[in-house]
Amino acid sequence: MKNAAIFALSLLAAASFARAEGETHAVRRPGPWHHVNNRAHVGIPSVAVSQKNGRMWATWYVGVTPGEDSNNYAVLATSSDNGRTWKEVFVADPDGLGPRRAFDPEVWIAPDGLLRWTWTERTVPLQAQADRAYAGADADPRADALMMASLDAENEPSGDPPAPRRIGRGVMMCKPIVTRDGRWLFPLAHWQEEPSACVLETTNGVDFVEIGGVALPKKDRLFDEHMMVQHADGSLWALIRTRSGLSESMSKDGGRTWDECVPSGLGHPSARLFIRRLASGRLLLVKHGAIGEKTGRTRLMAFLSEDDGVTWQGGLLIDGRSGVSYPDGDQFADGTIAVVYDYSRLKERIIHMALFTEEDVLAGRNASGKLSVHRVVSSRDMSDPKWVDVDPCLGRSVDMDGETLWIDGRHLEREGRAFKSAPPYARLPHKFEGKLSPQAINAGQDSAGVSFRFTTGSPKLVFEWALLRAPAASAPHPESNRNGIDVYGRTEKGGWEFVANGPSSKRFGNRLELAWKPGREGRVYLPAANGVRDFRLGVVRGASVEPPTPVADKPIVFFGTDNFQGATASRPGLSLSAVVGRALDVPTVNLGLVGIESPEAEFLELLAFIDASAYVFESTWSAASSKETLDGWARELKTRRPDAKIVFSADFLNVDRDATIDGMRLNDIGFVEGARACVAAISGGLKEKAQEADKRAVISGKEPIADNPEKQAGYSLPGLEDLMKGKK
Repeated sequence: MKNAAIFALSLLAAASFARAEGETHAVRRPGPWHHVNNRAHVGIPSVAVSQKNGRMWATWYVGVTPGEDSNNYAVLATSSDNGRTWKEVFVADPDGLGPRRAFDPEVWIAPDGLLRWTWTERTVPLQAQADRAYAGADADPRADALMMASLDAENEPSGDPPAPRRIGRGVMMCKPIVTRDGRWLFPLAHWQEEPSACVLETTNGVDFVEIGGVALPKKDRLFDEHMMVQHADGSLWALIRTRSGLSESMSKDGGRTWDECVPSGLGHPSARLFIRRLASGRLLLVKHGAIGEKTGRTRLMAFLSEDDGVTWQGGLLIDGRSGVSYPDGDQFADGTIAVVYDYSRLKERIIHMALFTEEDVLAGRNASGKLSVHRVVSSRDMSDPKWVDVDPCLGRSVDMDGETLWIDGRHLEREGRAFKSAPPYARLPHKFEGKLSPQAINAGQDSAGVSFRFTTGSPKLVFEWALLRAPAASAPHPESNRNGIDVYGRTEKGGWEFVANGPSSKRFGNRLELAWKPGREGRVYLPAANGVRDFRLGVVRGASVEPPTPVADKPIVFFGTDNFQGATASRPGLSLSAVVGRALDVPTVNLGLVGIESPEAEFLELLAFIDASAYVFESTWSAASSKETLDGWARELKTRRPDAKIVFSADFLNVDRDATIDGMRLNDIGFVEGARACVAAISGGLKEKAQEADKRAVISGKEPIADNPEKQAGYSLPGLEDLMKGKK
């Protein structure tokens, strides 16, 4: 073996890996948020077949966001009718939308007859693992936990979900094999380390140890995705994904040492293939293109070999489309071969299956009469096209519960989120960690100012939500505001009126149910001083839920600290940004962040990123230099966003002590008076909105602003009492 930059496939046999303290690994029944239409990324499938009764199992991983990220989870499905219909029975979803990712699952029926379902859970980003490895540090023990759950392979599970356990550290995305001496070899990889690994299991799935590896030059290292077969002479042959395509290596001592890695000559893109020993003794190979041809992720073809891969026969085209990839397979007791693969992971989001025989492969056509291609294991639910692709990334998540149709909040119209990479109900993405202070990131997970809008024909609405953090007692922050939701309804004159508040004193199981006028547009404000983990809207079965009335595209952005977040209002709908947004009927972005003492320099770029109609800056900061900083920001923003109005709270927010809770932080009176003055300050740049407001008679009893030039710069709101009630 060469010592130069080595990438190894190691093999594992004797000591179990203990679960790190505090780790949780959740296998659960699928919930409404796991619905097929709530998946923006679908791929990397695996299939297994029970030799006793033909029950099929399939697994793949998905994500609610269109990428390989922390929102991924693994799905397990089963079929009792040769793959004609499938039922999803479990998901491996460790923490919902939290930072723990579940990905690259496999299913395999072991010699003991049990189904082994594996996947990797990642909490440490891959780049951080690479940096640690290249620095010569030991691997982070929290990184890439390979999990395994065991199930009855012959029956659909009816009891509690299986309890998974950690069997190693790394990623395994190809099938294990069983050697002639009864050893189980699991192809486990450490992508960014030296060596990579395989797993040897010696006691029927109990004890594991890493035992050896295949050397690979660092310049050609990628994701491994290595598969092994045992040759007739007992040696092991490994095919390994590399940057340049497909490499190979041989081991003559059971996987402990390996020959130098060289190009395989098979021709293949940088992607996974599938190889296995069939019951007939032949090798089955499923790859892209013909033998020796290096093509893209297209033309999945099957070949057979009778001489351990020296030569290949046949050539059955399984799927000729572009965008097919990652085949995996198994064999029925009668010899029929099943191969699954993904198609168009981000657009069509389909897991396909093909059934065929060795006769079909050799003939390159349906010689057996059993060939079946393009079977669907999983795809989007097209039965309700009105909702399909409403959100280009997500679609819809639904669940029937008696007479209630549940819709995941991520698929309602959301306002108040300027950064789409943030968690669904948060304001700042985690990717800004290290650039912004921990206080800013933490406050940015609060859902202050985030709201939903929708129109429904349902006579009843039900709202259920779970909080990001456990409710904590905090005198300045009422529970109805900190953890509760506000519901508003559109009036006949086009304004908004307050309908109900749903207070909360617990993290999970919060619920608000109320009567509703069918056809009315609704709006829900999320908690102002806590984050939201899950949210769903329930309507009467059969009722429509439609997109809301369109509003202006450009938002008003509020940037500040405690007062602008609105943490001391009595409920979420009374924050400064919420009241201003309803009064002008424009979207707003609340970037008020409790606990930050000064305008952090990185926020200037984030603010400039938002194409806003106006920027409103809070003037009351702890740091003495804040005014000078914000003055400089205003000049810079005026250069970058010349059409945007820039307003400081010192120019309009002048309330007496009765409008505060402590002489500084606003109460409800302060928020409403401040909103009145804020609208007056910015309305000169929003004359068109003022004219629209007049037409809807939003300002009842007032002289139309559009007809009075003297009032256009001093646009006033209705009376304080009306604003407190939410009436326009």
